[in-house]
Amino acid sequence: MLKNRFMLLAIGVFALMASPVAAISAAELDFEEGHFRYSKEALANAQKEVKFTDINVSMNRTDATVLFLKDPNDKSTFAASFELDGQEFRGRIKSFGSSTRALRKKSLILKIKGAKWNGYKNIALRSMSSDGSLMREWMAWELMKDMGMMVPETNYVRLNINGQFIGYFLYIEWLGKNFLAKRGYDAASELYQPDDSVYCGDFRHGSDIERCWNKYTQDGKDYSSLKTLSRQIASAPMETFDKFVADNFEDDSLTNWIAVNTLTSDGDTYNKNYFMVKSGQTKKWKVIPWDYDLTFGHSFDMFAPFPGSIFNERFQYYYTPDLGVFNPMKAKALLNESLKAKLYARIKHLIGKEKNGPEKTFGWFSPTVMSARVEHLAGLLEAGQVKQKYGKRSPVSFIEQYDAVKHFGIARPFYLEANLFSTFEWNYRNTPQMREYVAFTKGKDLTPEAIAKADAEKAAEHSRLVAEADNVINPIGEKKKGLDEHEFMAKLLEKPFTGRGVSGYSNKSLVVSDPGFGYVLAQLDFKEEFRIADFQAEAEAFKAPMYVFSEGNPEQCIQRSWVLFSRIPSLNIKADVTFEYFDEHSRKNELGGVKDEHKVNLWMHSGEAWRPLRTEVNQKSNTLTVKDFKLRAGRIYRFIACSTAESALWSKPVSK
Repeated sequence: MLKNRFMLLAIGVFALMASPVAAISAAELDFEEGHFRYSKEALANAQKEVKFTDINVSMNRTDATVLFLKDPNDKSTFAASFELDGQEFRGRIKSFGSSTRALRKKSLILKIKGAKWNGYKNIALRSMSSDGSLMREWMAWELMKDMGMMVPETNYVRLNINGQFIGYFLYIEWLGKNFLAKRGYDAASELYQPDDSVYCGDFRHGSDIERCWNKYTQDGKDYSSLKTLSRQIASAPMETFDKFVADNFEDDSLTNWIAVNTLTSDGDTYNKNYFMVKSGQTKKWKVIPWDYDLTFGHSFDMFAPFPGSIFNERFQYYYTPDLGVFNPMKAKALLNESLKAKLYARIKHLIGKEKNGPEKTFGWFSPTVMSARVEHLAGLLEAGQVKQKYGKRSPVSFIEQYDAVKHFGIARPFYLEANLFSTFEWNYRNTPQMREYVAFTKGKDLTPEAIAKADAEKAAEHSRLVAEADNVINPIGEKKKGLDEHEFMAKLLEKPFTGRGVSGYSNKSLVVSDPGFGYVLAQLDFKEEFRIADFQAEAEAFKAPMYVFSEGNPEQCIQRSWVLFSRIPSLNIKADVTFEYFDEHSRKNELGGVKDEHKVNLWMHSGEAWRPLRTEVNQKSNTLTVKDFKLRAGRIYRFIACSTAESALWSKPVSK
């Protein structure tokens, strides 16, 4: 299979490179009005009114200061009174959370005494301190609500303590008995959540359910239902897993959960961040997602020590649906043809490739709709976020943060289309997780914790088992030496990423992406009208530029270079041109010797000489933009990005 894919890709690249640069008329091209489509309702929904709630807290002034200075493990509470929605309450206030406890702006719980607000005694406020844009988690919950999933109510909160604006928080409805009762679940229903301190809520630990999970309803010590489900998941054949899901799960909560995680690039979920609820009436299960702050491009750096592993400026949009830890529910859903088809259909609808669902969600995650949503939220949050007492960012930094989220919304659909729905369809069987699945089906517990505790004999058995599973998937002679399939093919080809993009008259933007890998090679936001635009772009990745200006040092350049040209010789047009580079984690990036990305600027050569270009740099999304660049017909433009003594004159942070 891999050999055939290599041949197809090689033929495609050759045909693209060898095709003549000739005039192309609109009649000769077959293209849609926009690469990803969307409904008017989806676009209007992206710009709808957003609810903000004001909560005013009164408490001892010293306590108010200590509240945000406490040790992460200090669970003490303080007396306080609360005013919201015109109602007055008394109670206690405390910080909560896991990793965000280490940050100055902490998540909070308001505990009401002797009364309830909207049926709840606990009001949970997420700090969003891990998200500089303040919009990632809100957008994820809105997506799930619009998909019809059973999720908590959420809205933005402006929190004031003793008359001082503390900052924006996100109210999330408390998950417990009241949450279930409001949605028609009776007292016999059961609610479980993985214990966030042990990272083992993934159903590979059938005999250790009590340690891995917490139960919040009915008898808190009776885990028999969840243990039964765990055994059933382990024993259910992959080929008939769709029938198992239909018999044991309500609606499409499992595949919807995987779809949302795939779209938002959330892997921090399959072993701890979700709930399982069993209906007392239907006896069926439902997945309730949880915790979506580290999404929309936020990258985990496994090579950096905490807190840098989580709270960093790394960025990615190029993870496939197996993202995150192994979970047998996810694995069998991706390997079962019926569930995989359902998952793919949902993703195609949401990114605007197939109109196979409600108008409200058709193109919800398309680049146009996502850009509109991000810009709308930024307009609502921008003025207030710089006034936050805790967690505020400079205006420039906030723009950089939400611009990165917007770039993710533009790039992610192209990546998913190329990897899931193109000629080179992604295959879960050719992933490291599939090797773990093969081992799991043989009854072995291969969690990192178990491996670390194993003695030499057990460790050797683990290595043998994984090697055996690897041979099942990749027979001798097709070994990939630890590279994933795309990296392996790129190494074989030793060709630059290459793509071509065509845009009709009414389109203001054109994204040129590599069809085999799904990476964005160039984005052009046009400033002039045209009948048709047809551009080709190339990117030489993970290598120092072959050609530099006379005083330039290749090691002080981004380890990538770009080529861009129009395939329509008569087209002269002005556009904002954006390129990107990789900075996924500390061992996979193209920074080279560049220490400060804000001091990098693009240099351009079009056949005469190198000249620097005034460049807007977004070090969060790893994008470089030249405004109002004049693209002349018949010219081939080569770009490099370097840090030099002149950079301060030419480079600036991204702006609105």
